[in-house]
Amino acid sequence: MKPRPAFDAYAADYDSAFTHSQIGQLQRAQVWQALLPYIAKPLRILEVNCGTGVDALWLAEQGHEVLATDISPGMIEICRKKLEHHTPTGKIEFQVADVAQLDKLSASGPFDLIFSNFGGLNCIDANATRDFGQQCSKLLGPGGLLFLVYISKACRWEQYYFRYRGDHEKANRRQTSGPVISDVEGKAVEIWYYLLEELKILYSESFQLVDQFPIGLFVPPSYMEEWFINKSKLLQGLGWLDKWSRRKGWADYGDHIGIVLKKNPAW
Repeated sequence: MKPRPAFDAYAADYDSAFTHSQIGQLQRAQVWQALLPYIAKPLRILEVNCGTGVDALWLAEQGHEVLATDISPGMIEICRKKLEHHTPTGKIEFQVADVAQLDKLSASGPFDLIFSNFGGLNCIDANATRDFGQQCSKLLGPGGLLFLVYISKACRWEQYYFRYRGDHEKANRRQTSGPVISDVEGKAVEIWYYLLEELKILYSESFQLVDQFPIGLFVPPSYMEEWFINKSKLLQGLGWLDKWSRRKGWADYGDHIGIVLKKNPAW
């Protein structure tokens, strides 16, 4: 099922629902902390599934040259409106683009790093993921990196939370090999969940894994924001635990899983 209409409809609410939420800010801070070692010098960066441009603008403010893309024209429209009020240090461009057609961006490359945050790539199946990896390898220069954040298949928070509530179906909803139908602004979107080992295999033709880490191991999924509204100190404490608990062996168990892959020399 095509995600574009759903995310066009969600574009206006995304920042209030996630970006500016307590949980959204804490999880994004974890991603940025993990990114910093890989962006120490100015880079040419391609972002896919950029949403409302929060990460792209931050990367440009760090002095990088960023081409940020999303399948949703509604999301890109919001990105461009934000740019009217920002003058980042680096160069930034927003463009509508489908991850299945990244070859159309070849004239804009090569890139040093390709970045995707918070599960946009969960909207494509395993075969499309292999194709995405091959397209990325052609867009990256020698030694280029992928920095990708997926929704995790084995989120412990979700399992325990819904079991506590007696909803065993939701507790296990990510534990499937096929797509899960998610409701986004009243529209059905297919979501595929992956474990670290599955992702390693899907990208193995063109890339080798160099880093892995959980995002939201202690900080819960965003649908728990309302429960934490009046528990800011507790949530900040969970954020502190996440900051100091980036153990590779726990990568699968966060709300999201972060992976960094390096382009194979043969490509």
